[in-house]
Amino acid sequence: MRRFYSLILLLFSFFFVSCLKESSKIQNQGSKANYQPVTAGSEWNYRVSGTSNYIYSVRAEDRDSIINGKSYRVFSNNKDPYEYYFKTGGDYYRFGSPEEFNYQPIDLLYIRDYLNPGEEWLEVKTIKLGGLPVSAEVTIKILEKDIEYTVNDILYKKVIHLLVTPKFIGGSFIPIGSESDIHYYYADSVGFIYNKTSLQVPIANVNINKETKLVSYTIK
Repeated sequence: MRRFYSLILLLFSFFFVSCLKESSKIQNQGSKANYQPVTAGSEWNYRVSGTSNYIYSVRAEDRDSIINGKSYRVFSNNKDPYEYYFKTGGDYYRFGSPEEFNYQPIDLLYIRDYLNPGEEWLEVKTIKLGGLPVSAEVTIKILEKDIEYTVNDILYKKVIHLLVTPKFIGGSFIPIGSESDIHYYYADSVGFIYNKTSLQVPIANVNINKETKLVSYTIK
């Protein structure tokens, strides 16, 4: 059970028209921007505050890795061994296999930059913990596009704002009650700049409130 609730927390480090559609049914219409640069040597430094407090640093390496038929760029960081990013047209994927997922590989479609404000899609992931399947249904909605947003007194332009809403299904298909308010901001030609997460899962005694802010970056 402890590993299961760790799974709930990790789903929101990763960190996903008008009617809800599964991701496979939405046509990739091509890229409108570049919300995740992957050029080798690019670096990002973040400050995380709230229920967790630490500095998080990420660096794009000069190598790729083929995963599930996709050529992911390898990123190193100061928290986990590696993370991986892939972009095709306007679809952005992140891949990882951390301990909280029982070392099972997960790739997540977390941005669709061609969708309009108000449009959304659904990501469904299933893993096994203790031999039992656990499902996470994550709805990702475009709230705003091409806006200006200030982080640490720096004004970023052409920003996309995403709302992530999770739903968890435990053993015997029993929904797990939760409340969340999770927002992500990405700037064109910069990448991830800001996140605010409020997550309450009463059955697991989880109460998280934290912010992640971009402090500095270098795009090669």
